[in-house]
Amino acid sequence: MLQSAQRLYADEMITEVPATHLDALWFAHFYRVAFGAELSGVEIAQATLLENLKLAREEHLTLAGLLLFGKNVSWSRPQFGIKGTVYLTADEFRDKEDISGNLFEQYKRGVDFVLRNLHRIPQAADFNVPGEVEIPAGAVREVIANALVHRDYFIDASVQINIFPDAVEVVSPGVLPDTVTVENVKLGIHLERNPILLSFTAKDPEFGYTGRGSGIPRVLRLCKEKGITVSLENDAVRQQFRVCFDR
Repeated sequence: MLQSAQRLYADEMITEVPATHLDALWFAHFYRVAFGAELSGVEIAQATLLENLKLAREEHLTLAGLLLFGKNVSWSRPQFGIKGTVYLTADEFRDKEDISGNLFEQYKRGVDFVLRNLHRIPQAADFNVPGEVEIPAGAVREVIANALVHRDYFIDASVQINIFPDAVEVVSPGVLPDTVTVENVKLGIHLERNPILLSFTAKDPEFGYTGRGSGIPRVLRLCKEKGITVSLENDAVRQQFRVCFDR
């Protein structure tokens, strides 16, 4: 109830992981890229900076600090990763991968997992011209970014990427928050379930996430242009939100 009312955010919760487990090199690189300044030039203590950014509190990482900049996320939160599977049939699989690491690493590896398992469609008679993936890469990136940033981190479960012969689905733990529905998500309506995660991923050019609510409409537009059907399912029974691309 508190989460739905936007009075409680999972990414602000303090963890048992000491702030010393922050990946200092990655944080310094991100700070340089995101804020255009060297971390060494900051005049306040790093502990204070981390608290101001809501990445740490009481000498421990918050969940956001752990997921974004923790040295070993899977050690303390193995459930907050991605499980990718390529199915031949309902009972047989061809490829699978347990994707861990910080959210930036999970995003890159999750996108790579999908793209390497999609067919490529020739766009010209010349074999030297690379084919185009059957589902727009921009749509794949957006859906995986959404799944990582907007999932419910109060639910101890992984994001699922399931690739079937006739479909690709991305399943994130948790239903849509509060008054958000499938229909108004298609129009760009959204609520920020994890505002710290959103604010930091939006600053990373490789993550490419804006957090402006334009993601799902863009996914639908890109897929419509290519004749790909996309379905969205808000499953209250299983506590999941599912995006499915037909192949």
